[in-house]
Amino acid sequence: MKTTLLLAAGLLSSLYSTAQDTARVDILLLKQKAYKNTVTAELGGPGGLYTLSYERALLTCPPRFQLFAQAGGAYNPDGYKGYAAFYLMVKGSYQVHNGHYAELGLGYMMDDYVTSRFFNDKTSLLYSLKGGYLATRLGYRYQKYNSPWSYRASFTPLYLLDRYTGSGSIKWENERRFLPWGSIGIGYSF
Repeated sequence: MKTTLLLAAGLLSSLYSTAQDTARVDILLLKQKAYKNTVTAELGGPGGLYTLSYERALLTCPPRFQLFAQAGGAYNPDGYKGYAAFYLMVKGSYQVHNGHYAELGLGYMMDDYVTSRFFNDKTSLLYSLKGGYLATRLGYRYQKYNSPWSYRASFTPLYLLDRYTGSGSIKWENERRFLPWGSIGIGYSF
């Protein structure tokens, strides 16, 4: 009887040990989940004051580098009426340390001046687009390992290409200027 109990105890001990080893191996084999899509809400940003954007991962080179295409829209309160702005951007992200990313992006933003010129004054699209902004992003993103939530802070300066100042009569000014801007935001990846 004692021999049977000792054999049973030895068998249970070896099964427990094997289960622990398997659990350790499974934990070591965990891979970072590759999120392809992200929706971000920002205060500030390349689109204006209140920005909502969608980005899609175009290229992922694990574990460090990602390339994104981003499209967003913004609402900008301006006196008595607000106006909308839209932007397109290509952005790269590089993991500096575990969960900490540096982001660099370049894009184009158009606001009411561009759409007014194109739809109301019936000018060509290329001529209308010269009234937009060159949008940039130099930022920081924190996203924990396998977490869908991300937190961002960015320097997002705009470079004004030209300004449409006419109402009724067409008038463009060479008003090129640099506009420093920034943003903070939260994103959800899926």
